[in-house]
Amino acid sequence: MPVCLATLLAAAASSGFAAGPVAPISAPEVAGDEASLLAVERQRFDAQVAGDAATIEAALADDLVYIHGSGAVQTKGEYLGSVRTGGLRYRGIDIIEQSARVYGDFGITHGLLKLHVGADLEFVNRYTGVYARRAGRWLLVSWQTTDVKPAPDARPAPQRSDR
Repeated sequence: MPVCLATLLAAAASSGFAAGPVAPISAPEVAGDEASLLAVERQRFDAQVAGDAATIEAALADDLVYIHGSGAVQTKGEYLGSVRTGGLRYRGIDIIEQSARVYGDFGITHGLLKLHVGADLEFVNRYTGVYARRAGRWLLVSWQTTDVKPAPDARPAPQRSDR
């Protein structure tokens, strides 16, 4: 039975978990389940860059909902199809920020990534990943990215000419 993210968050809040702001957490500062979740996520990023569809497939839940920064929505099969055909090719994924919280058998990650896609595209995305621990393994059940647009270039003030 699918779990609604709102239901998951409401259950976590009502069970006494603090809901403070999410601060970036680096791997050395994280212990236990959070560290293992971040490691799984980093392995998936590495597999995406390597085009390793088998490793990516093993990291995804069968009921995955994958939402790209463009708004496109894919199932596990559709996402893997784009990886296998080369339609989705990452040259690199730079982790700028990354944090994780674990609520029993659910984990939520947040972060900021610079994605190097295709021949020459680059995007900066904020993301949220929702993971479920199934049979002792973290599997990605929901992923959503939001494009972060670069700030407009600061332009110098017009020069005044009194001549």
